[in-house]
Amino acid sequence: MAAYLCSIAALARSLGKSEQDPNLLYAVDRASARFRSAVGHNVTKETRTLVLDPPAGETLLLPAKGVSAIAVKLGGESLEHVEYSPRTGALRRRGGWGSDLGSIEVTYTSGSDEVPDDVADAVAEQAASIYATLATPGVQQISQGVRSITFGTASTVGTTQRWTEAVERHRLDGQGVL
Repeated sequence: MAAYLCSIAALARSLGKSEQDPNLLYAVDRASARFRSAVGHNVTKETRTLVLDPPAGETLLLPAKGVSAIAVKLGGESLEHVEYSPRTGALRRRGGWGSDLGSIEVTYTSGSDEVPDDVADAVAEQAASIYATLATPGVQQISQGVRSITFGTASTVGTTQRWTEAVERHRLDGQGVL
């Protein structure tokens, strides 16, 4: 399981709940996973190895920004002369990458050592919203004889402006630079 993108302790304290509350842990896990899905990468530091097919030209786009270490192999041979753009995630090899499918292996480390503050705030807000939905039953019904009253609460969780702005800053195809 990937690390949570907000502080369990701080969220539990702000909601007046226990850090061991299973609904709280679930809400933070889901909010963290949703953020990662929205931005297209892990956010926190991770090392990955990808086997890729060659692009038509000289430039290959990696699904990461903020790469701190990179090693590239082509057909099993290490490459020393590749250019990497931390701004766009582009990896360039002059002369191209050849034509053999699955011949490019890229191992890289990317992400932040610490969760950025704007991400932690957005994920905490989302987790609190998910938690509130979990803590309140979706439908309650009171019946007496032939009379029935039903109360419903929203079972979906929207997003806030803070969430939208953080996703835009950190997503791979956004304008943010990690």
